[in-house]
Amino acid sequence: MIKFFIKKPIWENPRSVGIAEYKIIDDIEVEIGYKDKQGNRLYPWRLKMSKQKALTYPTRQFVQMPDLKIIPIKDFEII
Repeated sequence: MIKFFIKKPIWENPRSVGIAEYKIIDDIEVEIGYKDKQGNRLYPWRLKMSKQKALTYPTRQFVQMPDLKIIPIKDFEII
């Protein structure tokens, strides 16, 4: 299982995370470190998803970044 630490989610609706497509070589585990003004993490749990499912999500290109799979947070399984 490949582990990723995401500093902050993508704030579009639905809230999502972006993971470089070339890094999804196995099942993934994601931890989101973003905190609100009071210092509480919005997503205090770890999330997981299979490689096969992660690769089905749409790819988005950003300037000066690799292609990212945009995966809604609600589609992950909580560990």
